[in-house]
Amino acid sequence: MICGISEMCMAEIIKIDFDHPDTALKNALDILTNGGIVSFPTETFYGLGVNALDERAVNKIFRVKRRDINKPLLIFIASKDQLSDLAKTVNVTAKKLIDCFWPGPLTLVFEATSKVPKVLTGNTGKIGVRVSGSGFVRQLCELSGFPITGSSANVSNKPEPASAVEVIKSLGDKIDLLLDGGKATETQSSTVLDVCETLPKLIRQGIIGKDAIENVLGIRIK
Repeated sequence: MICGISEMCMAEIIKIDFDHPDTALKNALDILTNGGIVSFPTETFYGLGVNALDERAVNKIFRVKRRDINKPLLIFIASKDQLSDLAKTVNVTAKKLIDCFWPGPLTLVFEATSKVPKVLTGNTGKIGVRVSGSGFVRQLCELSGFPITGSSANVSNKPEPASAVEVIKSLGDKIDLLLDGGKATETQSSTVLDVCETLPKLIRQGIIGKDAIENVLGIRIK
């Protein structure tokens, strides 16, 4: 264990060498495959990852974050090719947005298939999915072979962490591995858009603005 903050930090910490990320990826995969929790940098804030198809691991995220079980968790996938296992339908609207904004900070909400654990959807029957703009996160998803949760690495309703130090202060004794990728450069979360219907609904305004989405679709959104 390496920790420069205090004795409260129990997580292993590995600094990511983005030119040679093999060590970070291998250690993260070992943890994720065995039901553990990994915090990692995304193109926005630091995320909190487990195997999204492992119900027991997903429940850990809710406990660690003290999150309402009726609030869904978003997930990362390696590419749009993985959507067929997770989303019942990918309509024309969703395909246009995927082609324009993925990889990137746009989370799209779909009707979930039966393969998605109900706890992951917050009992809504819907799942938020994103292909991250971070090449490291995409590699992690691709190598694992399963989707990975991407909820922010903080206690619910607290500020989203932009650095490894902030993750340690919030959750250092509750996670198994922290991948230190430096300080986040963005100050906003991903935009979240429900695309279950032809006319999408904006759930959360983030980096990608409503105007940009409307320009791509050629329609006004809710």
